[in-house]
Amino acid sequence: RPTMLDGPSPHEEALLDVPADSTEFIATGLRAATTYRFAIAAVSAAGVRGQWSEWEDETTGRVESAPDPPEAPLPRAQSTCDSIRLRLPALRVGCSADASLDLEVS
Repeated sequence: RPTMLDGPSPHEEALLDVPADSTEFIATGLRAATTYRFAIAAVSAAGVRGQWSEWEDETTGRVESAPDPPEAPLPRAQSTCDSIRLRLPALRVGCSADASLDLEVS
């Protein structure tokens, strides 16, 4: 099964070679609740591409819940008398991916 990683934004185009014996394709790394368009064309053994199919629109699912809490920030050794340096967790990927982190201070 061919897979597209780090999918394009809905305003970008990606041209991908799919092996001739493929019967399925998985596009991954796409944005939630976003419509993408797909078309396919056959390419001969001589490298000549035929006409493109009609476009098929598909929409990824919605994220139904908030992401789980990330790991807590950790203090770094470089803290000083008037500042604290923190190591923040990496952003997570997936259907409930992190888009950014908010840091609350009290």
